[in-house]
Amino acid sequence: MNTYLACWALNACVAGAALAQSATFVPLPLPPTATSSRAEDVSSDGGTAVGSVALLDPDTQQTVRRPFSWTHTGGVHLLQLPEIPQGYQGPSIEGEALACSADGSTIVGWCTPSAGSSEHRACAWTNGVLSLLSQAHPHSVAVDISDDGTVIVGMESLAWNAAARRPELQNCYNPQFGSTYACSFPMMWTGVADQSPQEGRSPYDSKNFAGVSRDGTWIVGDMTINTGGPSGGTRWPVVGGSVGNVEYLSVSGAVTCADDIGGVAGWTPVNRSSVYVGLCGPLVSSNGSDAMRWVGGQSLQLAAPRAWMRATVNDCSIDGKVFVGTIVPVPPPCPDEAVPEAMRWEPGVAAQTIREVLVAREVSGVSGWLLTQATGLSANGTVIVGVGIEGTSATERAWIATVPVSCAADLDDGSGSGSSDGSVDINDLLYFLERFEAGC
Repeated sequence: MNTYLACWALNACVAGAALAQSATFVPLPLPPTATSSRAEDVSSDGGTAVGSVALLDPDTQQTVRRPFSWTHTGGVHLLQLPEIPQGYQGPSIEGEALACSADGSTIVGWCTPSAGSSEHRACAWTNGVLSLLSQAHPHSVAVDISDDGTVIVGMESLAWNAAARRPELQNCYNPQFGSTYACSFPMMWTGVADQSPQEGRSPYDSKNFAGVSRDGTWIVGDMTINTGGPSGGTRWPVVGGSVGNVEYLSVSGAVTCADDIGGVAGWTPVNRSSVYVGLCGPLVSSNGSDAMRWVGGQSLQLAAPRAWMRATVNDCSIDGKVFVGTIVPVPPPCPDEAVPEAMRWEPGVAAQTIREVLVAREVSGVSGWLLTQATGLSANGTVIVGVGIEGTSATERAWIATVPVSCAADLDDGSGSGSSDGSVDINDLLYFLERFEAGC
């Protein structure tokens, strides 16, 4: 036992120091005239973040969305958009960066193709140079890209949300059933030079390519069959540059996957109709969703640190073990609106919000922030990007954080509950001895 304790103490010093040094939180700076920003993805190596900023157009006095990339050394860089002719007085050209390749050299998203156009098209930026992914699809968007940039996935037939300044799913009408449903059609490009993407169209059916594995071998999304047949979370193999036959998952919608289908994550709807009565009167919440992980034919619910109405997953590590996303907790009696919280799930670790993890590790600069969404994750599961709100401001800001994978010896935070706190100290040893004596 004395030898064991000596080893524990040595490992505690080494591991504790490593954990304390590597957890970080960095708000991304706003360019001049920018009013808000969003980070949507981070490169596999964790060195490049991409997203969009909302800028005030000095000519029209309207807010427009501009794509950006960020690196530790170069800061925020606004990406190229089509040129505006001299003297042009029409609507502003806009765009948004949604995903990037392993090293951040290729970025995909959407942009206005030309001055005065009412279209939004899937776009790519390779080493900063803009290219339109498809000339024949006027309302399309690219949402994800493989590590090597050879597989890009997205959607077409999207509507324009003028208030949010971004494309979104639109409703289609099914005369056979007399109902409407959110409709889109999936697209896959084999690199940024591909001008003839594969399409998936069928009457009254909706398909959605939401993500591609880092190695480009699998695509995940969802499918709604309005003429009978199965619906829900789906995956498609990519073989020889073509999309293979669809396979259905036991989740309602899939948004991200690991290489070799080590893990697929998505969501499933649940009915959480509850009435909360407080100082602000009755509050009804319903139509929630659970964050799910699908592996080996089984769907597993991802836990949350408290009761929640909705939970979603946005990205996962290359091995399918670490996931990030968002939960919407059950709101307190007053005010009658819950604030979303950015989440990180890791096997064997009690569910915590990303803010709770960073505060527990005494990371500077995060205490005054609300981290509302985690949108991207590096390949090793340690670098996270997302959206938050600083202080009492209602303005969205992009951020990047580093949260190391938990140490196996980080057993307890001193509460005796078995919750990790990002350090290895005497509390972990005492918890281990207590559980050992109890025969666990």
